[in-house]
Amino acid sequence: MGYQPRFDGNLNGTILDHKVYVSTDGQTFTKVAAGTWALDARLNTATFEVVQARYVRLEGHRASGSYLSAAEVSAG
Repeated sequence: MGYQPRFDGNLNGTILDHKVYVSTDGQTFTKVAAGTWALDARLNTATFEVVQARYVRLEGHRASGSYLSAAEVSAG
């Protein structure tokens, strides 16, 4: 999974601590990754074992500033 923070020079909202969950039905989610990313504008990745899933959830648990933001989130 890839997470691109804002790259406009403003790092407010950059996700620092995160968890990634997957689900086959959109109701029951299983945590597959967790970690901490640096406070910068580089593309970040969360890696986990290959699983059968239809849904992916990225949760931010700590961020720069009082909200979360992303320029792009990708799975696959």
